[in-house]
Amino acid sequence: MNYLFAGKSGVFETIIAALVFLDRDKEIELELEKTSLFGDIEEDNKRELIFVDYDRQGNKVYTLGTPNYMLVNDISTELCRVAGLKHMKLQVIEINLKGMDITYYLSRLGKLPLIGSWFISLAKIWVIYRKDQIIKECKKMPHPKKRKSTPIAAKPIK
Repeated sequence: MNYLFAGKSGVFETIIAALVFLDRDKEIELELEKTSLFGDIEEDNKRELIFVDYDRQGNKVYTLGTPNYMLVNDISTELCRVAGLKHMKLQVIEINLKGMDITYYLSRLGKLPLIGSWFISLAKIWVIYRKDQIIKECKKMPHPKKRKSTPIAAKPIK
């Protein structure tokens, strides 16, 4: 089973959520410095899966940033059903935390020429400032391995 942490941005809060899932939240600032993904707006703008690492069982852990992140689970479940697969090999975990909108808007302002890097720095500072709250919220979330996903059927055409 692979895991996908989906949020508005794939390189800020979702990275921390993935690190919490991988039990690397003890020295979170050190972990964020080690990963080149944290705050990499170019990687986030691709709107592709971002590989973080493998968990202890060898499963891949990804993040994804997209404004419509709440639909990712429904879309992947429906694609699995339509493809006739009995078991989906991807578990989508939606990351929706207080303060995420501020990070998202700061990161979007990061696209501005000349001053964009300043906004990216502000976004990083904002996330690091809230790191303890983010970790606490991520630990409260139901563990992805214990969740059950239900297939969603498309509405029949009349």
